[in-house]
Amino acid sequence: MEWTERLTLALTVGYLVTLATVFVIDEPVLWVLWAAGAVGIVGVVLLAVNRSRAVPVASGSDEAVSTAETGTGTGPETQTEIENGTETGTRAEKLAATEDGAGTNSDAERD
Repeated sequence: MEWTERLTLALTVGYLVTLATVFVIDEPVLWVLWAAGAVGIVGVVLLAVNRSRAVPVASGSDEAVSTAETGTGTGPETQTEIENGTETGTRAEKLAATEDGAGTNSDAERD
């Protein structure tokens, strides 16, 4: 098991044990503290795990892989769009244009 899987298992066990304890004690203030603590701990763990991931590196070079190559972000969607410079707008604008048949978000703001 990888360390992230072990951490997820430990969080799950800890969550269930503390949930059972709070359920047995059944104090309203304890429920609120438990909920806030659970959210806080999971948030910190998510941040730590996400920041510990290495940035993908293109094969054969030391340059970081672009968001277009990893499929993240709002850059051009295909390599052809990158090479030709033919990206027509952000994904949000494309989505807005296809939802109601109107123009892009910028067209809607002008109306």
